Amino acid sequence: MLQVTNYVKRTTKEGNEYFALELTSDDPEMVLSKSGNYYITTRKCYMSSTLSEPVCKAMIGKQFPGSISRVECEPYEFTVYSGVN
Repeated sequence: MLQVTNYVKRTTKEGNEYFALELTSDDPEMVLSKSGNYYITTRKCYMSSTLSEPVCKAMIGKQFPGSISRVECEPYEFTVYSGVN
């Protein structure tokens, strides 16, 4: 299961604002840190939406079926626009 734990306001390069939901997995996992110690964590991701801010706020706590996994893919290039020319 996934739970909506937060939302964030984002802006496109064209200046349009939208909201992304923060989704957190309910499956905890043990991770080995670089220092050799284990800690417990859950996977988290953000999903873009067309929802308004009040609806996003009301979505916090809602659960959805699904999982978050890291999937290998072919390398790709992208450009990060700084807004300064």
